[in-house]
Amino acid sequence: MQQPHTATPDTLQAALQQHEATKADYLAQRERLTTLGQRLEKHRNAATAATCESERAGEAWRIQLREADGELTKDIKQLKRQELDTRELAEEFNGLVNEMQPDFELCQVDVYEARERYQRACSTAGVMYADQRLDEAFRALLALREAAPLLDALCHRFHLMGCETWYPGTELEQDKTERERADSRMAMISHPITAALATHEPGAVDATRQALALLDMSPLETSAPDYSSAITRQRVRARANNDDTRLVSI
Repeated sequence: MQQPHTATPDTLQAALQQHEATKADYLAQRERLTTLGQRLEKHRNAATAATCESERAGEAWRIQLREADGELTKDIKQLKRQELDTRELAEEFNGLVNEMQPDFELCQVDVYEARERYQRACSTAGVMYADQRLDEAFRALLALREAAPLLDALCHRFHLMGCETWYPGTELEQDKTERERADSRMAMISHPITAALATHEPGAVDATRQALALLDMSPLETSAPDYSSAITRQRVRARANNDDTRLVSI
């Protein structure tokens, strides 16, 4: 086991800043994806509405044509023109959807990668912050007068075992017996702590811990294809970059 490492204030601050930067980038990319998704949904709905209107107009003029015994009345001509116009309109809306789709897929990839960076930064900063809190809490606890009996007991145990530290560290890697003894000493502390944690009611979450809480994914992210493969993401980028018909997105 390696010696514990506690982040310095500078390294922790750098990790927190990196977390904030990746979080801001992720949120910006996600907002762009949301905007593109809303535009696509609007155009799809418009295409569907135009298609339905075209079908209704077509059905109506065909019924009227038969009722008029084949006479092309003014109403029939208007309905026929409406059928063609709305069908063409539906095709244009579907064309907009097809033109925007590469940008949307590319944005999905950008959001996936931005979230990956954000998750890594969130995990790194979260662990460093937790380690610092733990180190500060232990130091404060052991500095109390009430900790004297515990420290006395540890000194006594050290004396009986003929060792100077509770867990010497890397020098035990080649000595199985000493490593087992050190693990046994660790259990003396870990077991009471584990038992106490089982009944402990956590206190209020501070502002830093709240800020480090990982954000949930948006619905457009959860419904996206699996982009965990770098090859898949590269293919999406190549397809989007080679598509000259795609719209320039916001």
